[in-house]
Amino acid sequence: PLLSVSIEKRNGERKDTARNIFDTKEFVINVCSFEMAQTVTHAAAEFPPEVSEIEITQLSLIPSDIVAPPRIANTRIQ
Repeated sequence: PLLSVSIEKRNGERKDTARNIFDTKEFVINVCSFEMAQTVTHAAAEFPPEVSEIEITQLSLIPSDIVAPPRIANTRIQ
């Protein structure tokens, strides 16, 4: 298996996801099903920092076992 994480900058600045990874040094990779692709694509849209993509897409978070950031419950693999 091969996994790649690519988070582009917006207007020359890091997006929230990249900023959180650099600040906390922790993150979770959530692997979604084909059926979730449209929801995940919508969550990747450009939102201001105060907007929760989780709330907009109606996804659910669950605590992680090893790292601090939560996982997305609706995904098949985290």
